[in-house]
Amino acid sequence: MERPHRSDIQLHDVTETDLPVFFQQQLDPAANIMAAFTAKDPTDRAAFTAKWKKVLADKAITLKSF
Repeated sequence: MERPHRSDIQLHDVTETDLPVFFQQQLDPAANIMAAFTAKDPTDRAAFTAKWKKVLADKAITLKSF
């Protein structure tokens, strides 16, 4: 797979439709080892959803993803 050029990457506002991908990323053991801050239980979907509902509702936070 060819890596995208920097000019090919566009950020978009994070929405609830991004959350299933974020949850799958949270389940990656290697990512959890590298992360500075991790969930107490990365498999806890309810805790993940509760956290993200608060984050998405906070208009003081700018959320972007690609």
